[in-house]
Amino acid sequence: MKDQLINFDVAKLAKEKGFKEYCIAYFSISGEEMYFREDGMYFYSNGANGRLILRPTQSLLQKWLREEHKLSVEVYFNNGWDYDICDLETNLQNISEPYEYKTFENAFEVALMTALNMIKQDFA
Repeated sequence: MKDQLINFDVAKLAKEKGFKEYCIAYFSISGEEMYFREDGMYFYSNGANGRLILRPTQSLLQKWLREEHKLSVEVYFNNGWDYDICDLETNLQNISEPYEYKTFENAFEVALMTALNMIKQDFA
């Protein structure tokens, strides 16, 4: 099983919110999918003068949200895929509409975007 990479819109928002973890995949600013070369060349930040956008896996972004912003993102099945986002500092929850998502990955992507939007301060 392979971990799902996030889509372009989520990657752009993650960059705006300060995501700078090591990734093997990235996007050009026009949305072209790219990967680091076999010779080991990579970027630790959204570098190249802002021309690259890091593309983490869904689980790496989930971990970053939890560790850096104290937002726990959980996806679960209840006659359809739903998600909860919990602010670990205040215990406030943001819950998805019931039974809205047909796949785990789709619910996870929407949950990640929602959690990113909950971050108040932009770091761009």
